[in-house]
Amino acid sequence: MASSSARDDQVVSRASVILENQSDWKLWYSLKKEFATVKGVWEYCDPSTNKLPPTVDDEPSDTASDSAWRRWEIKTNAQKATLKAIGEVNLEITQTVAQSKLHLITNLDLDVRLRLRTLQDHFQITNQQQILELSSQYAAIQQKRRNQNIDTWLNEYSRIASLCQSEDMAEMKGTRPQWAFIQAVEAQGDADWSNQHFTLMIGCEEDNKDPPTLEALINRYRRWSATKRTHTKTLGSFAAKDGTQATQATLAITDTRPNNRPQCVCGLYHDILGCYTLNETAEGRPEGFRPNRTRLSTVRTAFKDRELLKKIKKLYKDNNVRWTFDTAQTSDRSEKKTENKTDRPTSASGGRRPHADRIDDDDSNGDYYANTAFHMAQITTPKGDNLIDRWIVDPGSNVHICNSTYFNWRKTSDAKSTDVIFAGATAYQVAAWGEVIISVNRGNQKKDILLTHVAYVPGFLTNLFALGRCRRSGIHFDSGRNILYKEKISSVVANLTYSHGHWLLDAKEADRSPRHELLSMAVRSSQEKSPQTVTAMRAHQLLGHPGYRALEHLQDATTGLKIGTNGKGDPWTDDCIPCIEGKMKEDISRRPRADKACRPFYRISIDIIQLQEHGAVCYNGDVWALHAVCEYTKFHEICTLRSRHKATVVPAIIRLINKIERVYGYQVAIVFMDGDVGYGRAEAHLGSSAKEELGSAGIKVEMRSPDTPAQLGGAERAGSIIVTVARVLRIHADLPKALANELVCTAARLLNVTPTKALEWRTPQEMVTGIRPDLSRLHIIGSRGFVLDKHLLRGDKLEKRTFEGFLIGYDASNIYRVWIPTTNRVIRVRDVRFIDELYKEKPSTPPVEPRIIETVHIPEEEYDGDTIVVAQPVRQRQEAITTPVLPPDHVSEKEYDGDTIAVYQKP
Repeated sequence: MASSSARDDQVVSRASVILENQSDWKLWYSLKKEFATVKGVWEYCDPSTNKLPPTVDDEPSDTASDSAWRRWEIKTNAQKATLKAIGEVNLEITQTVAQSKLHLITNLDLDVRLRLRTLQDHFQITNQQQILELSSQYAAIQQKRRNQNIDTWLNEYSRIASLCQSEDMAEMKGTRPQWAFIQAVEAQGDADWSNQHFTLMIGCEEDNKDPPTLEALINRYRRWSATKRTHTKTLGSFAAKDGTQATQATLAITDTRPNNRPQCVCGLYHDILGCYTLNETAEGRPEGFRPNRTRLSTVRTAFKDRELLKKIKKLYKDNNVRWTFDTAQTSDRSEKKTENKTDRPTSASGGRRPHADRIDDDDSNGDYYANTAFHMAQITTPKGDNLIDRWIVDPGSNVHICNSTYFNWRKTSDAKSTDVIFAGATAYQVAAWGEVIISVNRGNQKKDILLTHVAYVPGFLTNLFALGRCRRSGIHFDSGRNILYKEKISSVVANLTYSHGHWLLDAKEADRSPRHELLSMAVRSSQEKSPQTVTAMRAHQLLGHPGYRALEHLQDATTGLKIGTNGKGDPWTDDCIPCIEGKMKEDISRRPRADKACRPFYRISIDIIQLQEHGAVCYNGDVWALHAVCEYTKFHEICTLRSRHKATVVPAIIRLINKIERVYGYQVAIVFMDGDVGYGRAEAHLGSSAKEELGSAGIKVEMRSPDTPAQLGGAERAGSIIVTVARVLRIHADLPKALANELVCTAARLLNVTPTKALEWRTPQEMVTGIRPDLSRLHIIGSRGFVLDKHLLRGDKLEKRTFEGFLIGYDASNIYRVWIPTTNRVIRVRDVRFIDELYKEKPSTPPVEPRIIETVHIPEEEYDGDTIVVAQPVRQRQEAITTPVLPPDHVSEKEYDGDTIAVYQKP
């Protein structure tokens, strides 16, 4: 929470530093620079530069082409986005400058750079001034202020030391900051810690070892002080005899001398903003503090003056201090206490407790231990006596433990995260602290005893009565007579029952006082109706089948309904058939895999992607893509297929496994796939399925459940990313959808060289090969390229040396895949030059005459993407085209085979 104080160096609001004085400038300026950099507009805001922000271009003429309008729209959107980001930076500056300093920038229009320059001239201090100020702050932080919170002091110490380190001050040289911090800790009273680390520093110097850094010492002292506070604090006090209402220990301020300080409304002399009674977040307020009745009564009396209450609330608001004192709740609590003094008790769970003898002491300090040496077979004895709801006398425990609230339980305080009970090697978290009334045998009578400071631990094996807590009260245990007595054997407190190695304190179920007797005390007719007591399942049905968490808070949030206090309450169960039938959802597991991949290609996930809608095919007949992704490296492998039949898919999977083993040098251990029909079933006349082929190679195959694509989330998500990237590439260059097979392969290759967050911003290719990818030869997909024509007629010396195509992918670092629109073919070339002109921006060209280029088809599965295949020279055939010139759409199939590309040129 932000607070305004004369001691604070910065005023913080909404996690932003408010620029108010010179000490705020450096941090404020760095935050504004980071904000503008994230928005991508710092170059237009940097006061040290003069680059002007962009301006929005005028609209094209009405006769302009569609491509010109599209270019204008894209450019205009980018310009508007930049101007909007600059406006957001301007607004951020205005909102984080103190109100008393706004006059410096209000008359400067909306020029961000001019505003920053003006603020820089006003607030920026010289390095020498900064060093002098830091030196003064560093000297002051060596002495912890009185009543200052330790965490606040340590955070401030770390901040100032970090600033001094950034200025390379002399105080930060060598081990001087460590020695200074140890001396500061000793000065504030923790000599034990300082002596221990003084010895540690001396030992490091003698052994020529690196001493702990200043930040390490601060973190050590932070943990040590937290542990010290945990083990020395008081968790509460306990009820007096005769069932008097329990009150927690009051940490009252006893110093009532004025000491030149104003008198607070609570009656003490201190700053009203730092009053522990009014402000729960006051600096130095002890953890667990609760004001005593005298202070509350004084405050209530003072707040009867409504004008005074309004003025105090306004004072808190003006100083950015949250008002936490609830006058209504305090008044209600007072009225309830007054009513409880005059009225007879109505129940064991509210108001005054029924009369019961308290037999334990009020010691609640230290750690808690329970002696839980139970044999599992003894939890349920052969006679059928269940010990899980009985109270066992445990001489080895120092805290009472209750495993259920179905007893006469009353909660007194919430448990903290540090309240843990140790039972052997197991630690149990305490859910709450409370009181329990137990019915015991005392001779021929039944008596009630009150146990205070009882730890509620759901799921504990049984209920424990800690004999050690009763020693100060004079309660002792006689194992020979099976009794608890007070001081003298003749003064019996309770008769015990010995059963299978345990002494049981409470009376048997049949002999216990019925629960309704605790609730059947006289009630006036003017009082409200007694609460309805139901089981947990009954309450679940009454409220429309809510979750168990709602039922756990039902008693605190509502009135008139109690769960399980009639002795017949059943524990919460999930066996509600209507809930199962009506609330059934997908059971998605968030647990990490037990056999998580620990190396590249240990586990790969494969999936089949449909590239074209039904009835459509790619330019070469492909319709499907087989995609695989490595779980460890996020590396993608993909190949395109013409069909999804088993005869096509299974060999493609085998080729993929062989490529991983031979090219990358890794053995695939597990393949995760779905039940796609392309993987096939084992049939004698159609060959083995993918599962059988992989299993015969020693590879484990994991199949997801039918209709459960979430189990194959890795491959499904990776495939979605590939399709998304391919779609964006196509839209950006306005390429035809018939090139989908080429674009998905290009998308996979680009993803392999893109930094990935899951890999700590390394690339998948680096994770696999250990080499950072070289991106110097990348060009925008769809760029217009000019390919060197190596098939010109020898005598045609004046013909142009290139023909045109468009980049759609890569086969290696210097081998490009170029699409020739005139022939609708894709060729692999090295000698090509690209310009920044996309396919959608291509100029209209007249028809050209065909010229034949004979090419060699190399299947994709026979070469690696990063390896140049050197083959034997291929006979090149050149034919001159005689008149008449063939029309552009006429190429004789008899004259040219399927591996030729027809290139058209001007006559």
